[in-house]
Amino acid sequence: HFLQELDAYWVAPSLHEDVFAFMEAVDQPICCVSNADTEHLLAAIEHHGLGFDAVVDSERVRSYKPDPAIFEAALRQMEADPARTLHIGDSLHSDIGGALKLGIKTAWLCRPERCHDIGNKQADFRISSLTQLLPILSNKRAIALD
Repeated sequence: HFLQELDAYWVAPSLHEDVFAFMEAVDQPICCVSNADTEHLLAAIEHHGLGFDAVVDSERVRSYKPDPAIFEAALRQMEADPARTLHIGDSLHSDIGGALKLGIKTAWLCRPERCHDIGNKQADFRISSLTQLLPILSNKRAIALD
């Protein structure tokens, strides 16, 4: 029974409202980089009607964040320069730590209800809502929304 509930959550997770506002407002290409399995990730994206320019997941890349390989795969798929890329993530260890290894600018999404982490990396930006990034994205590429 628990596994059925977990599977149902993975394919239709709840999202914060700022995700939709952010996706609608951003005019740069956006790539979803996730440690989720392909089937669950694609189902969740479809469930919410999210329009990413690319999706890179750990199952297909055979690499989990913070390993640089998953970030490298996203950069290749987006034909993006790390120096002009912004990775947005909610994990200091996995997201911020992994992106920093490649010289990618980072934004730590630290929501009030989940503002703790095992990581100790310093992000370029600390935000509590995705929409806080909109003013700075005029000259960056967002490659990840996790």
